[in-house]
Amino acid sequence: MALAIAGCVATPDRESDLIRAALVELGQSPVIVLPDSLPVSTRRAASTVGPTLPEHGVVASAQWRLPPNHFVLQRVEISGVDGTITGLVGPVPSSRPGVGLLACGRHVVMLFKREHGVWRLQQTQETVC
Repeated sequence: MALAIAGCVATPDRESDLIRAALVELGQSPVIVLPDSLPVSTRRAASTVGPTLPEHGVVASAQWRLPPNHFVLQRVEISGVDGTITGLVGPVPSSRPGVGLLACGRHVVMLFKREHGVWRLQQTQETVC
């Protein structure tokens, strides 16, 4: 019984593995941007996967609101063998005063299933604007 319960808990290792799997699927090794709204345990797990930066540490420029090679990790959910990663993939261009901007980045929701100890991508939902 204890093993079944432990298998459903979102441990830091499982979170790290899920975040790593998402980055592999995105095909990049970005700086992981961590909003303050993420749980401390998720921020800790992300820091074991690659370079991280608090969201308030992202330096916007005249060209980019979110620079290339940055991924804003907005949510990590694990429920049993199902895992979801939600985030924003950079670059996101900066807007210029008086000029409308329709570009808001590439928003992704990635649905995974854990099979034989490995997170496998089941579906990716993308919104690009």
